[in-house]
Amino acid sequence: MGWRRGREGILKYTETQTVAEQRLVPVGPPPGITNERYTRLVKGALRLIGRRTLS
Repeated sequence: MGWRRGREGILKYTETQTVAEQRLVPVGPPPGITNERYTRLVKGALRLIGRRTLS
C-alpha cells in the first residue's frame, strides 16, 4: 500500500483523543458553589495533599 495509502498516510491526518464519561461521583461543584470557588478549594486541597506526601 505504500506510505501514502498505508498506516503512515492515515496517521498523518489523525490525532489521538481521550474521551471519558463520568459515571459515579460527579467531578463538578456541588449545588450552591460557583465554579471559581470550587476550583480554589480543590487546588488548595491538592496543594495540601502534595505537601504531606513530599514530607
